[in-house]
Amino acid sequence: MSDHTPHPGHWERDSTLRDPDSVDTMTPQELPQFTPALSAITLLVDDAEVSREFYTRAFETQPLWTDEKSTGFNVGSVVLNLLVRDEGDRLVAPNPVGTRTSGNRGQLSIWVDDIDTIVDVLKGRGVAFDTQPTDQPWDMRTATFHDPDGHSWEIGQDLSA
Repeated sequence: MSDHTPHPGHWERDSTLRDPDSVDTMTPQELPQFTPALSAITLLVDDAEVSREFYTRAFETQPLWTDEKSTGFNVGSVVLNLLVRDEGDRLVAPNPVGTRTSGNRGQLSIWVDDIDTIVDVLKGRGVAFDTQPTDQPWDMRTATFHDPDGHSWEIGQDLSA
């Protein structure tokens, strides 16, 4: 085993686990430890520069890295990786890369303590909201927007607290 501390969410393997099929014969106590923790989200984008500018402005942060194919941002404890769509084939294979107009397949959520203030801040940074803060039947107040590539974002506030 190496001396480094594994990133949360990664498998910690011990030296006895040589054959991946051996997990089938292990007792629960012998299985490698795995505690899921979201590390990164990759969004496929059409225009790297437009997306980089949008997120730099909307989240008022500088990229961790940027090159002609990708840009990464810290979003809390998660890295948001913006990757040009042409590079996405290898990530989502065997499925095809969807287009902006093929419909939403998910939504990214950011939970905040004061949604109305945060929505106003984001509007001041040029974010156009699709829905305004609305109380939902599941005890959340939510508002949504889409980035330039059609990725759906929700800002939410827990009303039960």
